[in-house]
Amino acid sequence: MQDRLGLRMTVLRGTDGRIREFAAQRPDGTPAAPDEARDALLATWRGQFQTLSLTTRRIAPREDFPLAIEGSARGGVCRPEGTAMIAQRNVVVARCAVELAGRLRGGEANARIAIFARVAVDVATGMVSAQHYATRIETFAANGRSNGVVVTPSKVVLE
Repeated sequence: MQDRLGLRMTVLRGTDGRIREFAAQRPDGTPAAPDEARDALLATWRGQFQTLSLTTRRIAPREDFPLAIEGSARGGVCRPEGTAMIAQRNVVVARCAVELAGRLRGGEANARIAIFARVAVDVATGMVSAQHYATRIETFAANGRSNGVVVTPSKVVLE
């Protein structure tokens, strides 16, 4: 549920784990009125849900596995820590990290972004059902000097 927009996101996944349908509806189940800005935001959210979905795979103890991240050629790397239960569902708990670097859109500055996360992957669906992460963003002026660092912690739980 996206409270600010008053929309409930619905996702239908295929047996291979890939997202087949992604929609946003009002709480009463009716579609939202057309809105170009909101539709662009929904496309971004669909991309995030795709990032939070794993295709069918075997995750072995203490063996790294990839997590595709939009904008990163390498993606993220995750290492399982163990298993747990969330909302009476079995999950694999893993630590993940991803690094991004490059020129910012529409400017001269470069940026380096590092994301470190703990995720819970639902065993039955392959969906990341909970994540706690911190993002470290550092931007650099054209001369290479740092403009400063911003660190933002976040928490996401899927219903």
